[in-house]
Amino acid sequence: MRRALVFTLLFAGCGSGEPRPESGVERKPVYEDVPAYAGLEYVDGTGKRNPEFRSAKQEYRGDAKVDDVLGFYRKAMPVHGWALSGENAGTLTYTKKSEKCAIAVTTDSSNKTVVSVTLSYKG
Repeated sequence: MRRALVFTLLFAGCGSGEPRPESGVERKPVYEDVPAYAGLEYVDGTGKRNPEFRSAKQEYRGDAKVDDVLGFYRKAMPVHGWALSGENAGTLTYTKKSEKCAIAVTTDSSNKTVVSVTLSYKG
């Protein structure tokens, strides 16, 4: 009985869906060159760095006007070296070196503004 309890306690976190440290995946990564709109809460995110580029997903949520958030990113991203490469229905796409950054700004069913940031290889 005691052995079963020890075994259960040792392996309680297995299969939880959380990235393991050896996987190289960061939980809730924050990158200095990808600014966040003030007043929105960082809900969740994962990221991974390679020598050439980063791959990441981030989600922010809160009370803000969609147009204000889009305006913020239009001004802030170039300051951090990103060049606008596309804009379509609430999504701004930027490129920098070998990376692409897509920023989608929407509202959810409770009328909260949701910002989804996706970093990936530009290729």
